[in-house]
Amino acid sequence: MQRTLIATATAAGLTLGAGTASAADWFPIADEGFSAQPSVAVAGGTQELDWDGADSGSVAGIELAMNCGLFAPEQGRIRQQISLTQYDEDGLETTHLELNPHYLFVDDGPLTVGAGPGLGYVDADRDGGGDDGAFALQAGASVNYDFGPAFVGAEARYQWTTEADFGNNVEEDLSNTRVMAKVGVNF
Repeated sequence: MQRTLIATATAAGLTLGAGTASAADWFPIADEGFSAQPSVAVAGGTQELDWDGADSGSVAGIELAMNCGLFAPEQGRIRQQISLTQYDEDGLETTHLELNPHYLFVDDGPLTVGAGPGLGYVDADRDGGGDDGAFALQAGASVNYDFGPAFVGAEARYQWTTEADFGNNVEEDLSNTRVMAKVGVNF
């Protein structure tokens, strides 16, 4: 319960930190000058679960990002990131599907730095046990640097989850910390 409250407070604070908006700032996708500026990246790094039964291990995946079409803050910009990642270590395999809007508070030419909350779902499969899913809240920060159409970046994220029920009286929290590097292409 305490983790859920912390996650909710963190997500609300990061979202409110993006500034207030007038009615004209909603649905920038309807503005003829809107540009989604999509990008695709591959990402890899390390993930450490809070669960004592799982060691830190490799995590890898893909990410699709674009400018937010629903909300435009007065300053800065919101970048929606949709990611699919996978971790497989010590008999535990997790697949994470996440939506992470990041408010870019540094948006200076090729350099962007942002932070934001996120929602996700974690599908977990344990060797010798069952499989289950868990809903997730997360908070993260990222930095990207563009080299023409290509970019490199890094991201750190903490994810709070509900408990997964693996059967045989094994219920585990899948909360985790993740640090990843990414390489991608801007379209």
